[in-house]
Amino acid sequence: MYLKRLLKNHPETMSDAGCMRWKLSIDKKVAFHVGYGASKFFRILNAFEMFWHAEGMKTAYKGWVEYNGEKYLVRPEDCYGYADKNWGGDFTSPWVWLSSNHLTSKLTGKKLNNSVFDIGGGRPKVLGFALNRKLLSDFWYEGKS
Repeated sequence: MYLKRLLKNHPETMSDAGCMRWKLSIDKKVAFHVGYGASKFFRILNAFEMFWHAEGMKTAYKGWVEYNGEKYLVRPEDCYGYADKNWGGDFTSPWVWLSSNHLTSKLTGKKLNNSVFDIGGGRPKVLGFALNRKLLSDFWYEGKS
């Protein structure tokens, strides 16, 4: 009965998104540790509705991805990878997130191979209370935070 109702109300559950396989190695180059907000103390308290940690704000991936029988090569030289983790009870709403590790200097025109930025936030809830317009950010310029 439950399945019948589910399929009637949500026919998209029976759609075919295709077939995907991958074999990737991950090399996390630069991390963004958000600080005490994701510490064990605040996790035990479940103080935040959403926790965020960007262990790989600049990540090199190598290997392949296959989608519907077509194989794509993934190379560290041109993949501009990112890896993070979000957990908790719900996502911050609204949620702002911006990241890039494929940057070019406006002064020299050269690619900044060891630079990355990450900005995340919105209206987080702390101990059940919403805070308005809060952002966390980190910017690495050629290897220095």
